[in-house]
Amino acid sequence: MSSKDEPDKTCRDVGSRRHYDDKCKNDPIWQTYNRAYKAHYARYMKKKMTISEFEKWSRFASSLRDKAVAGKVDFAQYYADIRK
Repeated sequence: MSSKDEPDKTCRDVGSRRHYDDKCKNDPIWQTYNRAYKAHYARYMKKKMTISEFEKWSRFASSLRDKAVAGKVDFAQYYADIRK
């Protein structure tokens, strides 16, 4: 089954994207992660960051996000650390 807006996508693809988008809109931890990810990806695309630097940051950010979601890191500290 497919969506009228995205005929080449399955319901599973569209649903998972919507779920992620909703999570980013409603959860400040995920919203912060998404914005930082996009900023760092743009640095990589503009050749201001190497692929290895981006991958290293991405692993760090995912780990930090998971700790924040689990309540192991204060949001203010998470926000400061992920934007570095």
